[in-house]
Amino acid sequence: MAHPLSSIKFTYEDYLLFPDDGRRHELIDGEHYVPPSPVTKHQKISGNIFVILGTYIRKTKIGHLFAPPMDVVLSDLDVVQPDLLFISNAHASIITEKKHPRHSRSGRRDCVGVFTQDR
Repeated sequence: MAHPLSSIKFTYEDYLLFPDDGRRHELIDGEHYVPPSPVTKHQKISGNIFVILGTYIRKTKIGHLFAPPMDVVLSDLDVVQPDLLFISNAHASIITEKKHPRHSRSGRRDCVGVFTQDR
């Protein structure tokens, strides 16, 4: 499990200033985490799920599937990089070329992260 790097509460604006150092940075309740890279077994499973889901999603055209790295802004204090990200066509408007997808708190999940490691 990753441990927070500081007791300071960071925001999405702070997150945008973190270094682009090739490591996975996340904010959970304003705490900055840098989890270790996934182990081989995790990567194999995640890759297999991506292929299976990707094939189904392309055939059915029900949405979009993304692989990491892909930041998802859940709130101003929560920014995560799920291992897989599915966004349905009904919520495709959150996909932009220049901004990270933002989760809507409208009672339904816009984004679903699959196989995200425990933090």
